[in-house]
Amino acid sequence: MAKKIPTFTSDIVSSACSDISGIVEAKSLNQKGIDHETSLEGALLIGRRLEQETAGYPVTNLKGLLSPVGGHLHKHYGPRLGQSYLTRCIKFARAVPKDVPPRSELGLTHYESLARITNEYLRLELMNVAADNRWSSSRVALHARYQSPQDAPSNREFRELIANQEVWRFARAYTDACGIISLEKFVELYNSCAPKPVSIFEVNETIWKIRDESGRIDNPCMLSRDGELYLITPELDDTVENNPYYYDDYGYSYRKYKRHSEYTEEMRSLRERRVQSRRAAIFAAHKQHPIKKLDYEDVVCGYATYTRFVNNLKLDILKDSKLSAASLHAREDEFDFIMAKLLRSIGLNGMPTVQQINEDAEFLLIVVRPDFYEQAKINKVSKLLSIIYENTPLWEFNGRSHTELRNEEAVEPLVPTMQPTVQPKQAA
Repeated sequence: MAKKIPTFTSDIVSSACSDISGIVEAKSLNQKGIDHETSLEGALLIGRRLEQETAGYPVTNLKGLLSPVGGHLHKHYGPRLGQSYLTRCIKFARAVPKDVPPRSELGLTHYESLARITNEYLRLELMNVAADNRWSSSRVALHARYQSPQDAPSNREFRELIANQEVWRFARAYTDACGIISLEKFVELYNSCAPKPVSIFEVNETIWKIRDESGRIDNPCMLSRDGELYLITPELDDTVENNPYYYDDYGYSYRKYKRHSEYTEEMRSLRERRVQSRRAAIFAAHKQHPIKKLDYEDVVCGYATYTRFVNNLKLDILKDSKLSAASLHAREDEFDFIMAKLLRSIGLNGMPTVQQINEDAEFLLIVVRPDFYEQAKINKVSKLLSIIYENTPLWEFNGRSHTELRNEEAVEPLVPTMQPTVQPKQAA
């Protein structure tokens, strides 16, 4: 509970006026052209002198002292050194502990915002990050107001911020590979391999931008669990009503083939029935399997273990000189979209059965190349899909693929973990 409004005797006011006047004259604070560092030193001395009488009281309750002292300064040293200046000095003193030197790169406006942060460690870290990177006072104020990535500011407040694209790619890569990763661990992993480490504040800015951009299949979400923050995939976020895929109706429409995607219907039902249980299972499994560290260069370049196999499959299906450029582009988009959903389904549910892999191959051909829908082609695509699936990261095993687990003798070859829930995909 905040303390009541204090009572300041005439002796306290007189002593404060005398001491602060001495500081003003010693530091020449009433002179124009004084250097910034000296000005900060004087403001800090004034703030700490006032704190001898005001410590523990809200600044709004100190009018009984600040008004007469401010009036004295205004009368003898000019309007710049009035009550509002004294208020800023107190906030400055409260923002910087006595055993920590202030950063001269920042101004009083920065320190006013820093004083709002009650966590001393967080406050000092923000002070140093802001000083090292020459942040504006408005940017510091934003982080003082919103101290967690979950406390997202409005678009208007952070529209001038630029997300760190490498952090963004890393967030997507680790949630794609592991499903869930603690924010603290993510920052640690990024800074262990990135050429330029980032602060938690830059990560927060990137997450604000991620949350602002809807409609992305791979944009991570936030989860708070047992007092810790996690980055998670959209499929594991039960606050998202529908998976954020590209099409509003979650279906497909084609000239030769019209139907709703059974995969998106499956994902909807999985969200309703299994998201919490799957999330709990992944959390439990992560305790047994340490996170697989991703290679920095691979993440930046967008490379994954299965990328080469996916490209081979795309080339096998779409390499046809008879296709026009427009038709090829449209089919490539469909292929990329479907494969992204299939791979995320593997990450969530584990290796499918042989029958399900065949159904996936049929579905892929029906959508992308219906003219290729024949048994020989289905068998070939099915074999390529098997290779891709076996090299796809499994969320329950913290980024390891079925092939890696098999090499570690952690699982038997091709053990199906996903129960058949999708109806067979027949040709139209």
